[in-house]
Amino acid sequence: MVHGTAILLTLGFGANELKIVAFYAISVLVGFLLSLSTAVKFAFYTRTYYLMLAIPGLLMVAFALVVNMGRYEGWGIIGLGIIMAYYLRKKWFAGGRLPINFNH
Repeated sequence: MVHGTAILLTLGFGANELKIVAFYAISVLVGFLLSLSTAVKFAFYTRTYYLMLAIPGLLMVAFALVVNMGRYEGWGIIGLGIIMAYYLRKKWFAGGRLPINFNH
């Protein structure tokens, strides 16, 4: 499954390394943006000094994401990521939806 997806992505981007790296960069930046937005929310609710680190980090990642979205086929990459996330979520539900325990 993973190798087939990798082959399809490579062929879909025409084996162009710059487009494949852009896909990776935008995907990583979206992950950072989502995690930092959650960190800001957590720091806001707990009223910690972490908020002073999380907000500038969130702004820097958002800026880098905007720059990368303009340089490549950013919206297509975001769309492909959403499709992949939908497929993986559907498989997770079909597999029994194991609970995620955050209380360690």
